[in-house]
Amino acid sequence: MNHIKKISVSLATLMMVLAPTSAIFAEEAVTNNTLLSQETQPLGNVTLQGTEWAQVGQQTVPIYMNGQIKVVLNGQFGDICTVHAIDQYNNRTYLGQLNNKESLITKLYGYYKIELNLISSNQSTGSTFYVIY
Repeated sequence: MNHIKKISVSLATLMMVLAPTSAIFAEEAVTNNTLLSQETQPLGNVTLQGTEWAQVGQQTVPIYMNGQIKVVLNGQFGDICTVHAIDQYNNRTYLGQLNNKESLITKLYGYYKIELNLISSNQSTGSTFYVIY
C-alpha cells in the first residue's frame, strides 16, 4: 500500500509539472489573442512627427507638436518674416522674426498651425518655409 501511495504522489507531481499553467510574468504569457502594444496602436487623426511645408503668407495644416520644433525660412535674399503659432482657437502667439535662410527653434505642445508673414522683400516671388516637429 505504501508503494501505491508513492506512485500516486509521483504521478500527481509529474502532472503538476507537465500541466499547462498560466505564466507569472506578462512577457512569458502565451495566448492566442493578438494584442497591440502601445507603440503600434492605430493613431487615428494624429499626424506622425516629421516636416510640414507651406508658402510664406499661408498657414501650415494643424500639427500636433510635442516639444521642440524648428521653423526654417527658405526665402530669397532680403526676405524678413514674422513667425506666429496659431492654436485651435485661433489665438496667435508671436514666436519671432526670420531673415532670409534663418531658422527659429522653440517648444510647443498641442495642435498648432505655423504662419510666416512677409515684412519686407527684394523679390516678388513667393518664398516657402517648413516646420520640423
